[in-house]
Amino acid sequence: MKRRTSLMKLFESSTGNDATASGSLLRIEAITNAAFLITLADGRTILTDPWFSDGIYYGSWYNFPPLSEAQKKRYHSLRPDFIYISHLHPDHMDARTLAHYDSATPLLIGALPMPHLERNLKDMGFSDIRVLPLDETVAIEGITITILGQFEGTSSGDVSDVDYEMDTSLVLESGGRRLLNVVDNPIKEHDAVRIVERFGSFDTAIIPYGGASFYPHAFPQFDAAEKARRRDALTERMLDQFVEIAGILKASKTIPAAGSYVMGGRIAEFSEYLHQAAPGQIRARWAAAGNSPEALSILGPGDSLDVASGAIEMLGGALSFNSEDRLAYARTLRNRPLDQDLISVPRGFKIPWKRMLQRARAVLWGYQQRFSACPEHDVILVITPGKGIALPEDRSICVSISLDSEELRFEAAAPVPGRPWSQFTLDAAMMLMLLIQAANWNNVEIAALVELEREPDRYDPTLHTLMNFFFI
Repeated sequence: MKRRTSLMKLFESSTGNDATASGSLLRIEAITNAAFLITLADGRTILTDPWFSDGIYYGSWYNFPPLSEAQKKRYHSLRPDFIYISHLHPDHMDARTLAHYDSATPLLIGALPMPHLERNLKDMGFSDIRVLPLDETVAIEGITITILGQFEGTSSGDVSDVDYEMDTSLVLESGGRRLLNVVDNPIKEHDAVRIVERFGSFDTAIIPYGGASFYPHAFPQFDAAEKARRRDALTERMLDQFVEIAGILKASKTIPAAGSYVMGGRIAEFSEYLHQAAPGQIRARWAAAGNSPEALSILGPGDSLDVASGAIEMLGGALSFNSEDRLAYARTLRNRPLDQDLISVPRGFKIPWKRMLQRARAVLWGYQQRFSACPEHDVILVITPGKGIALPEDRSICVSISLDSEELRFEAAAPVPGRPWSQFTLDAAMMLMLLIQAANWNNVEIAALVELEREPDRYDPTLHTLMNFFFI
């Protein structure tokens, strides 16, 4: 098939302008993923969820469309008046990106039940972390801000038995203009209704249109055709939800965001199965719902929206890509190393796997008691020899855990008829990273660095939340 343009030309883009548009009350510049530069009428700026570095999530994630070196230089040199961090996932709280900003920059975060986000930001050296009460409207230096807490359940409505809230959304009001930035918060129709009832109309709503998980690409029981079918079904469901939420909010301008990336390294081919709609798909679904095309603002890196006038300045030139372009770019990253591939342990060095795994089970059991979450679910861990870490006799280690008992068995237990089970397969280096808390289970799943087989074939949020506490 003849290409419209080369990949290099497709992703060449201007570095953008530095000043606010004359007379603008609120200007929103898209950077990448969930990163936006919001400029107020007085020239002050708010940077949201900056992620500009390559290889986050342990070497697996890369921005798409990619930022040019000129763009990275410009965005790294920003001196925002505030930085809003919605939650602690690396595509929203990227330590390597945040290191470019003055440690005295005021950070705006929500008062989440668990202090992990605040603690991580303190560890990075930031000294002015403003923890705002969730769902309360506050005034900060003339700006009206509301940080909304996590909406209940997942985007599909599943609810975890473990109370572990981590997502937030942002409502910003300035100069008579109102912005909603949903970010990754799993908003549903009734959430959107309540937001409108409380705040009224929005000039701009930034709404997620995709998602991030290891489904279906890291599920080895599915062949390529089945993975493609499930990818398409999930993409369609997310687009439906995007349009439904936008229809309730009825913002003057809706910006789709927080849903575009590719995978690199030896899992680059997984990029084929990411449930990310291309710009053409978003426009088509928007039009099919009977919405005005002028109300949809698809912004690429460097593009900006003047909220007062509705004018869009298109500088990026990267909005004509499709799924084939995305996969082609991912394939250019195949030789990039994953973090776990850089770990090497001498063959004569004996890692106390049995003792560490038993300790991790005890820690997990302690958290299960704390959360009163002991579901009837069996977990099998298959730990394979890693690139730089050998296992005894070069054989995989199999561990069986019943979540409703404290026991851990060093065997691959046969599934019990009628009882749910999940089998996770990962290499020794990644298991070691998880055990010593150099990696987080939820992030490893998002990174697709663990494979999963399960019965029944249904997402169990309680299981996946609990696995975050399997460490020593």
